[in-house]
Amino acid sequence: MSTKEPGSLETVASQAAKELGSVLAIGGALSIGDLPIIRRRLDEVIQATNAAIQACEEHQSGQTVE
Repeated sequence: MSTKEPGSLETVASQAAKELGSVLAIGGALSIGDLPIIRRRLDEVIQATNAAIQACEEHQSGQTVE
């Protein structure tokens, strides 16, 4: 995943966060059955965000080396 451009990874992270927000915005009390879905979406947000951060750091370190 780190070979992608940071901008596209940011889009993936943003989309994952929006999907998690949609799940949580449904409203009402959460049930035990909802937890795996929420955890999976949260893991997707974390993984996508970490990949975007890593790609950005790699991109920046490549620019600073001359």
